Amino acid sequence: GLGDSPRVAALDKSLLLGMRNAMSRTDREMFADAGTIHIFAVSGLHVMMVAFLTGSALSILAIPRSWIAAFLLPILFSYVLVTGARPSAMRAAIMAALYFGADSFERQRNAPVSLALAALILYGTNPNLVKDAGCTFSFVVMTGIVVAMEMFAGLADALPTNTLAPRARFIVNSTLATCGVSLVAWAAGVPVAAAAFGKFAPGAILAGPIVVTLASWHIVFSASGMLCAMLWAPIGAVLNNFAAVLMRLMAGASEGIAALPGSHFNVAPWGWAKCVLWYAGCIALLLALRKAAVDYIKNHPDLDEL
Repeated sequence: GLGDSPRVAALDKSLLLGMRNAMSRTDREMFADAGTIHIFAVSGLHVMMVAFLTGSALSILAIPRSWIAAFLLPILFSYVLVTGARPSAMRAAIMAALYFGADSFERQRNAPVSLALAALILYGTNPNLVKDAGCTFSFVVMTGIVVAMEMFAGLADALPTNTLAPRARFIVNSTLATCGVSLVAWAAGVPVAAAAFGKFAPGAILAGPIVVTLASWHIVFSASGMLCAMLWAPIGAVLNNFAAVLMRLMAGASEGIAALPGSHFNVAPWGWAKCVLWYAGCIALLLALRKAAVDYIKNHPDLDEL
């Protein structure tokens, strides 16, 4: 359904199927300047949304939780293989296998353990991946997200927004979570991008939550469209056009933010000292925020049970 929109169709292929050669150099540079080019590397976001689609279908079919992994994992690994089995995608698929597979063996899901075992498997089977900037970026960003999630586990229930109506609370808290994860991912990836590519894009702080949210729903619509087109092409075309609208919004947001003064810089590659100082500052900030959250709970006795 996108025959008259070759640019959007090319971006759709790049995002869903990892066909980055389909993207024009102009678009590649624009997304890079906005700090959002990473969404086109098939990785955790893609695997998570495919898992969401599959999990939703399995829930409708009333598949027991302990059996979900048996149905979900072959689909996830097939998707990863079809898109080129890049290290970032393999990392996400291995983590998903360990995370969801815990239910099948009556074990507790554990994100840090899943991340550590994924690193052991990937780097153990192919030590040369240590030199792969994309693989390093994927693990560093995921480590930052996991560390932040572990530090703030349970504390989100104490947010002042929990006094809102349930639907409003869900929307506000989901938005805050998306912004928080996006900010942590950006901060964790800054040294890798600066050291490997000489890029520093503060504009991604603003672009990240917008583009990641749009990209998540784009993957849902475009993947659904691809599957439905196998059964009846008109349905696939309709879903593809919904995805195209989201892609146009993603491109427009990235282009607008990349055009802002100071949104991106070319920098001299960072050395170890700068990287260590950056991460030390990030950890200090996370600890300060956690202390503020704990103090907030202490000052509100009704939240002490958290």
